[in-house]
Amino acid sequence: MNTKLTFIDPKNWLETLKQEVRDSYLIPNKIEKNVCLELGVNIGAFALINHGKFKHIYGLEASTNNFNSAVENILKNGILRLVLKTPG
Repeated sequence: MNTKLTFIDPKNWLETLKQEVRDSYLIPNKIEKNVCLELGVNIGAFALINHGKFKHIYGLEASTNNFNSAVENILKNGILRLVLKTPG
């Protein structure tokens, strides 16, 4: 049994995910940055970090709860060049 499990503090969850995006999702400088298609938006961390690098970001999220969190996070931060969709 793994006794060294760690969990994200819900109060800092968004900040933790934003740092993960900064550390993990590197966008090459030499690509044309007109459109980004994000599959699995989760709570919007990628869009919050990278919205200034693309003219448009189109995001898809299957989870209604994650979708609602992403919309809330994106609206709170005034990001207008993002289109989010959820199935159904």
